[in-house]
Amino acid sequence: MNIYFARYCIAVIGLIINIFFGFSQIKNNPVIDWEVITELPDENGIPNKGLAGSFAGVSNGVMLIAGGANFQNKMPWDGGKKFFSDKIYILEKKGDKYNWQPRTFSLPSPVAYGYSITTPKGVLCIGGRNSEKILSNVFYIKWDPSSENIIIEELPSLPVPLAHLSASIIGEKVYVAGGENLNKSTNYFFSLNISDDYSLEQKWVTLPSTPGLSRAFSVLQSQSNGKEHGLYLFSGRSYDESGFVEILSDSYFFSPNKNDWESLDEKINFPVMAGNSFESGLEFVFLPSGDSGKEFMKIRSLEDLINQFNGLEKTTFLDSLKTSLRDRLINHKGFSKDILVYNTITKTKLKIGELPYGVVTAPVVNWNGDFFIVSGEISPGIRTPSILRGKINSVQDSFGFLNTLVLFAYFVLLLFIGFFFSKRQKSTEDYFKGNGRIPWWAAGLSIFGTALSAITFIAIPAKAYSTDWSYIWLNAGILLVAPLLIYFYIPIYRKLNITSAYHYLELRFNVILRLIGSISFVLFQIGRIAVVLFLPALAINVVTEINIYTCILSMGLLSLIYTLMGGIEAVIWTDAMQVIILLGGALLSVFFIIYKIDGGFFEIINSAINLNKINTFNMVLDFSKPTFWVVLFGGYFSSLATYACDQTMVQRYLTTEDENGAVKSLLTNMWLTIPATLIFFFVGTSLFVFFKQ
Repeated sequence: MNIYFARYCIAVIGLIINIFFGFSQIKNNPVIDWEVITELPDENGIPNKGLAGSFAGVSNGVMLIAGGANFQNKMPWDGGKKFFSDKIYILEKKGDKYNWQPRTFSLPSPVAYGYSITTPKGVLCIGGRNSEKILSNVFYIKWDPSSENIIIEELPSLPVPLAHLSASIIGEKVYVAGGENLNKSTNYFFSLNISDDYSLEQKWVTLPSTPGLSRAFSVLQSQSNGKEHGLYLFSGRSYDESGFVEILSDSYFFSPNKNDWESLDEKINFPVMAGNSFESGLEFVFLPSGDSGKEFMKIRSLEDLINQFNGLEKTTFLDSLKTSLRDRLINHKGFSKDILVYNTITKTKLKIGELPYGVVTAPVVNWNGDFFIVSGEISPGIRTPSILRGKINSVQDSFGFLNTLVLFAYFVLLLFIGFFFSKRQKSTEDYFKGNGRIPWWAAGLSIFGTALSAITFIAIPAKAYSTDWSYIWLNAGILLVAPLLIYFYIPIYRKLNITSAYHYLELRFNVILRLIGSISFVLFQIGRIAVVLFLPALAINVVTEINIYTCILSMGLLSLIYTLMGGIEAVIWTDAMQVIILLGGALLSVFFIIYKIDGGFFEIINSAINLNKINTFNMVLDFSKPTFWVVLFGGYFSSLATYACDQTMVQRYLTTEDENGAVKSLLTNMWLTIPATLIFFFVGTSLFVFFKQ
């Protein structure tokens, strides 16, 4: 049997290592790859001039592009008038190719400069304007693949007509901020629930007005700040009918839980007027392009001067002003190409690259994980017909030969341990309890390793990174339940000499209760193992781009093989080895991060204190938040259930030579928990300071 196992192990390892080698040569790439995938279709044989302020989104697997505005015959500096479109274009994807539907459809009326959002029910279109007025219409555009037709579905209209607004969605609630009404920017802030039970009688809810000056041409984007999913409002332009204009570069966060706004760091400017945005990951807001407003204000000043002298007789000065304005418009260098990223947790802004060209008043569409900037304005009056696709590169560095070799050696060692202890398995006592051969310190490491998983290694630093140390008291539960375990539970388990915790239920009550307990444990472990396997698979996928399912299957097979071969002894010794590796990796991470941070360890502590990242004693009596009392009591009962009744823990108490050894193994786990908890929380805080720098 062992020979067959060994051959099978070699085959599995060979398959895994080939996969890892195949993916270990990944090169450095830019954060986002941008390319033009197509252009808007020609109109009656004439190349499309492009559209600014169109609606765009995905419905039933196709991209819909509707409305928009451009200058058809003459440019604005030559007296051209803006044309508003009512056309709907359909872009289909077949494999890697994008093709236009030969048929075009029409909106009920021409419209541009509203806002569109992709939803499961269709492309939600809000507000806008045409050549006559600003609109309050809200509707879905849907693609019906069976009839190959467009469906328009009306929704409750906005409380007031709005154009140049910004909007975003959280769950099934749509939010609208700012916009233009009656020739002036506004502070309006509305929301509408678009869940399945909505009706036309439903009304938009008026929320607290956007802070600061009124604004249009702003950017509104939903994203998490580590504690809740909220809305980020950036930049814009404030103006009124009197001629007042101010370019805004401030930013705010709206908390749906608190129903209130808060200002972001005033030192960070966002020159992204009329720009684009999309969210990625759990903390990033991407802001590709936008207008700083510097050139706009110069053009505006010239227009004001021309208007001031226009009523007078023509003069050389007036002609020179008009010529200067025309030249400035024609020779405009275009809008910013910069791609800014705002980290909502560290509250920092970073430029991470450039677009092929700057573009504003263009919708951004998320289609199958890629981001599309649809047409738009590239300089005053000039549109582009191009559709730009951005593909985020998740892998930045090669996994490398050395890393692959270490991983291979680790896999081989796991299987060797399983093979080595397989020779000792002579009975069920050997297989399930190790026949009392396990040293107390190894059993203690195994207990600690059983509680220490990918959840600890990844989730705890992630929580400390995104919030603070409020959850640190969760692990204090083992300190509180240890006396109960030492004086009551362990003596009973050792005295009865049982194989599982659920065997006790049969002895004390009946076999039905044992089966209920066993089935409950199995179901719980299925859910837990899913998370424990998924998290490291996710990490491996990020650094190697190996398919997540392949990672999960590989780890599952390896664990299954060494467990079947070596029984509980193999499991305990592999646990002990993995504890050393995991804690060593965490400590190594701390040293590397400290080395990379300007100011080192003391800068981490200083920044963490100043930014309230080491908050451990939240004494508020609020059971809806991770306060000290909630976490402590939750940790106590969680630890009691885990260490007193969970088979993965109880089985390890039974593997030592005697009861004293079992007690020592529990105490080993308890004392290891204290420094390990501090290390993992410190890793998260250190990463926060590192990325903030």
